[in-house]
Amino acid sequence: IKRNSDKPFFIFSWLRDIHDSNCISGRIGLPPGYRELYGERLKLGKKYYGRLQYDFSVRYVDKNVGSIVDFLKQKGLLEKTLIVICSDHGTDIADISERRLQNPIGSFREKFIKIPLIFYNPNLKPTIIQNLCTTLDIGPTILDLIGVDQIDDFKGSPVYSLKAKEREYVLLENLGAGPCDLDRKPILICIRTKRYKYMWREYTNDADKSSQDRVELYDLEKDPCETSSLIGNGRHSNIANHLEKIAISRCYEIRNANKN
Repeated sequence: IKRNSDKPFFIFSWLRDIHDSNCISGRIGLPPGYRELYGERLKLGKKYYGRLQYDFSVRYVDKNVGSIVDFLKQKGLLEKTLIVICSDHGTDIADISERRLQNPIGSFREKFIKIPLIFYNPNLKPTIIQNLCTTLDIGPTILDLIGVDQIDDFKGSPVYSLKAKEREYVLLENLGAGPCDLDRKPILICIRTKRYKYMWREYTNDADKSSQDRVELYDLEKDPCETSSLIGNGRHSNIANHLEKIAISRCYEIRNANKN
């Protein structure tokens, strides 16, 4: 920033400290004073200890992000700088990991896919966006906020745009844990509408599990914790069939693109 403060600059920082349980610069572990703060609770075992490390790592990263903001203020750059903060996944990783072992489409659980996403500048009016959004929208939103023309190859839209507001659904997809091997692994697809979530695993062969294990449907208004799948419930068969067609169509699209 010092070297480029007199011209436009772009900085990307991947904050790995939380993944590495890094609580103090140059060290792995808990910072001084943690025993006084948490005392006997450390005896609750390794699981609690890991959460404690995670909490302190978040605090450490938060402090350093604050240092960057303070530096921008001191240099008179904050008012003309856009700050974007997001994460690669949501909370409850341990719980999600257990569900993913039982069924790969568990990676689409709400607590895992909902991430913090913040666009900040002192001149931006604070607004909470209720539209359906994905990480594909990050690039288009940045370009729009800084007044740069959109890139044709981008698939997303600014999060506050009319196009985002009018979306019927957003798509999420992956190949589960391990290598990204389209030739040997089934495609996992999630369709998220404002009310429903449909999670689908590609049928690969007759030895695959039953359709009940490959597909889940949730009414997020009535069941926000995704505890009871509606697959097999006749009252929701129309929405399930509609979303299944979208999932199959997207799967074919991915497969055809991979062949080409």
